[in-house]
Amino acid sequence: MKKDFWLNKWNENSIGFHRSDFHPNLIKNISRFEELEKTILVPLCGKTLDMIYLKDQGFKVVGIEFSKKACEEFFKENNISYDEIKQGDYIQFRSKNIDLYCGDYFKFIPSEKLNYAYDRAAIVALDPDTRKSYADQYAKLLNPGGKLLMLTFEYDQSKCQGPPWSTEEYFIYEYFEKEFDIEILESEEIEVGNPRMRESGIETATQKSYLLTRK
Repeated sequence: MKKDFWLNKWNENSIGFHRSDFHPNLIKNISRFEELEKTILVPLCGKTLDMIYLKDQGFKVVGIEFSKKACEEFFKENNISYDEIKQGDYIQFRSKNIDLYCGDYFKFIPSEKLNYAYDRAAIVALDPDTRKSYADQYAKLLNPGGKLLMLTFEYDQSKCQGPPWSTEEYFIYEYFEKEFDIEILESEEIEVGNPRMRESGIETATQKSYLLTRK
């Protein structure tokens, strides 16, 4: 991931990746997150409304995001009061049930390990050469038995370079199988909305939902 690239996206308000509603695959699979104490990690969270949905389902949400602008907009746009606290290399935006940490996900160490994680558009935003470190970080942050819901998509990368990056199934097994049991929940064709991808002749992609359980 190129930090400056994404910071520029936020500063220019070029955030076509942001959804204005809850992701249907999260709603469909929320029942997978029922057995453990409800603390959930949302890496590279931006200002996703999915964090509101998770809060409303009784979760304590811990988001990681390196754009301060995204963190501020999340709370202001959703009328949530918060405290801004300096925590080492991070700025913590603290509210009752949602804490956002502005800083580097790869160096994040929570006060305690978490039971759940949700990845909607994080892994596809990462440069492929960072995926192993990304998977290793999940293994460090989740308790044994903890569950990660991950949404990816696959398309012909030869037609259009990322981000977003095509994340084939074999990548998930290559980087996660050592520390996680992997279950493919569903695979579906979706229409591509990214203008740059559509200009390259990519109109559809394969979206997959995975449930990864920490060994």
